[in-house]
Amino acid sequence: RGILAKQTVSMAEEGVGKRVCIVGGGFGGLYTALNLAKLQRLQGEDKAQVTVIDVNDRFVFLPMLYELVTGELKDWEVAPVFTDLLKGSGVRFIHGKVAGRNADNKTLAVSVASVAGGGEEEVAYDHLVIALGSQSTADRVEGAAEHAIPFVSVKDAQRLRERIDQLLANGKQASAVVV
Repeated sequence: RGILAKQTVSMAEEGVGKRVCIVGGGFGGLYTALNLAKLQRLQGEDKAQVTVIDVNDRFVFLPMLYELVTGELKDWEVAPVFTDLLKGSGVRFIHGKVAGRNADNKTLAVSVASVAGGGEEEVAYDHLVIALGSQSTADRVEGAAEHAIPFVSVKDAQRLRERIDQLLANGKQASAVVV
């Protein structure tokens, strides 16, 4: 609400029919997309086209990921599918990876994951937001690759759950847990 409350210039004044492309669907990218869409609705406008591009088909709510490991929540509660999450928002979602950028033409070449055989789509934009988030650097820690399990995705949570189940089945207890 804070960002929207401070907004004084309407999107129409910024330019009619603006295309905003957001690369990355983590907290920053998703927050930006949803607030741009909300801003348009509050101002009674429908002139900007907001598109989110992400390599994943799901938004992972990291603060709740541990609850997937403990069995308290299901996959869809911790990591909803982007198309479901954005339904009715006016935000377009492309499940794919940016393969190139033409700065002169303001276009992105996107390898679309949902197209059989790996099709490519050209996405035009007036404004480009890069919101790729962070990346774990655990590989820089000696022994981490052999003895640690990353914890940033649904697959990581499932892998951790499987490892815990293996330890319990073998009658072993974890000697150290670092979060």
